[in-house]
Amino acid sequence: MIKVKNIFIYPIKSMPGISLDTAFITPNCIQGDRTMMLIDDRNKFVTLREEPQLTNFQLKIENESLIISVDREVIKIDEYAWSKNCEDVKIWNDKVQSITALPEINEWLSDHLKKSVRLVKKHRVDSRSKQTTQGVVNTNYVDSYPLLLLSAETVKHIGTMVNHVLSPLRFRPNIVIQGVEEYGEDDIKTLQSNHLFFNVDKECYRCKIINMSEATGHIDFNLLKTLSLERRRLRGIALGMKMVSSSSGVLSIGEELKVTYK
Repeated sequence: MIKVKNIFIYPIKSMPGISLDTAFITPNCIQGDRTMMLIDDRNKFVTLREEPQLTNFQLKIENESLIISVDREVIKIDEYAWSKNCEDVKIWNDKVQSITALPEINEWLSDHLKKSVRLVKKHRVDSRSKQTTQGVVNTNYVDSYPLLLLSAETVKHIGTMVNHVLSPLRFRPNIVIQGVEEYGEDDIKTLQSNHLFFNVDKECYRCKIINMSEATGHIDFNLLKTLSLERRRLRGIALGMKMVSSSSGVLSIGEELKVTYK
């Protein structure tokens, strides 16, 4: 029996994730996931690769606002946190029309990062689109597909390989399932819950960022190297599956999933 074990969102790209009991999912996204990101003075997105201290921040959702805390200081991001300034920002090869946060929010984030940054959100729902095998979707600030699937068994197996317990958050999945063999998500073609139908499409190729602890920023150079012993492909080191929903609805932890295999 395959069930949903965890649901995660990452409201600000490259910052820590938030665990949810229930999430609303559409063909475009999981609600609240990567709706914001940090940019530098060149309007280019800031990544965890460049700024590992992003792991120091803690995020939570409270009364429909995003609460960011670090060094015992707190700031709230709500509907009143945004300016009227709209500009093109760069994420990979895309330019996305985005709205910047108010100066006091950007100053707070810059002070704690010790780097000049601004927080942005998309100007329009359709201001960024991506091609998937299921057609074009209007994505947030994700790298490619709207959803990433991983299994708890895979995370446990990798932990055994490197001889310590790992959190699934290290690999930044959206949906973690349980009830399969390690790497069993590779063989899944579709998943169906009570309200949603998912197409599991492509492997996700990993970079050195998974060497970094999501909780402390500590880097274990051995992790990606060890993973490559089992997961090396022509295009890179694969872990997790890119996924898209063909419908909209609610998904909850503990839900049983119907599965078809490739």
